Amino acid sequence: MAEANKICSNIDKELSGLLLRIYIRNSGYCVSQIQEYLYLSCPQPVYRWMRGMILPSVGHLYSLSRLFGCHMEDLLATQQERARIERLYGLRRVLAIYWLWVCRRRGFGLTVQ
Repeated sequence: MAEANKICSNIDKELSGLLLRIYIRNSGYCVSQIQEYLYLSCPQPVYRWMRGMILPSVGHLYSLSRLFGCHMEDLLATQQERARIERLYGLRRVLAIYWLWVCRRRGFGLTVQ
């Protein structure tokens, strides 16, 4: 149980939100379409996810991964990935997450050391 909490605490909500925003934008869907697809009563949770305020539930992550044709973990970014990208490439915020998205789409791994 402690190991699961440690993994969850390593997820970077802000960076994951930006990553989700990129996936939504590049898929051609709008927030209202995502809301309907996930059977949400209002669009606020999607906006909260994209702002990095909260993370989607496992069920929503699964549904989004099916919609975008990716793995669930591709929709999440860790604090270690953020630190590594910023350290290696000197990139900040949006550029860092865009670089992570490009690396994942092209099959390049970012090993955390």
